Amino acid sequence: RVLDEGGFGGLMGHGLGHGVGLDIHELPNLSPRNEAPLVAGNRVFVLAADRSVSAYDAATGYRLWGQQRPGEPLILRHAGVLMAVGDTLVAGLSGRLVGFNPDNGVVRWEAPLASPRGTNDVERLVDLVGPSTRNNDVVCARAYQASVGCVDVGQARLMWTAKATGAVGIASNAEQVFGSESNGTVQAWSRRDGSKQWSTQRLQLRQLTAPLALGRSVVVGDSSGLVHMLSKDDGTPLNRLTTDSSGIAATPVVVADTLVVLTRNGGVYGFRPD
Repeated sequence: RVLDEGGFGGLMGHGLGHGVGLDIHELPNLSPRNEAPLVAGNRVFVLAADRSVSAYDAATGYRLWGQQRPGEPLILRHAGVLMAVGDTLVAGLSGRLVGFNPDNGVVRWEAPLASPRGTNDVERLVDLVGPSTRNNDVVCARAYQASVGCVDVGQARLMWTAKATGAVGIASNAEQVFGSESNGTVQAWSRRDGSKQWSTQRLQLRQLTAPLALGRSVVVGDSSGLVHMLSKDDGTPLNRLTTDSSGIAATPVVVADTLVVLTRNGGVYGFRPD
């Protein structure tokens, strides 16, 4: 109310509002956020849009620690990588997966998925983009327009990287990693060593979403509102689902045995197997 009366309604982030008033449960925070907070071990971990990482006490909102890398010329306004694996907090920073001690923010290890290359800031952009995946102690992620790769968090070891030119996140199952490339090619790599298993160009130039691994299928949405189900074994088409033709707005998800997709016109569609 105070902000509204002062003419600043809607202009300040939720975190800043906690510092206005007599009683607060969280310290004010001006940093923009584009990654959902991670709650683990009575703490709240935040990956901000500038790729800084902070930890807060879940009960009081008190900031426990923060890690800020030297500023990058360009950072994607896109969901990043943040997850807990055992007693390690894993975040994507500047083309690297970084393992933090969640108690104090000390860096335990770093694994580079891509290195900056090129002659200008756009060409040198190597930010990691979500969604990423985790199977047991193995975390896999994509570096924007550069590569995909997997890291064994338990051993703090980079397993492999493979060249890939995609701008959206990846999916995986126990044996494979799947990705949608910028030209509409859908690819599968071995999760063990990164060898290429198959590639299909049937959906080129369709502006695909990140994939979803679902049973024997790999599911992607496109800019015309179609949802494609491809075989995880060789990429051949299995089924095609129709929505409102405005385009699929986000990576498909599974909720209570239902495949759920969101369209750019705000439509929510749920599909269940017969």
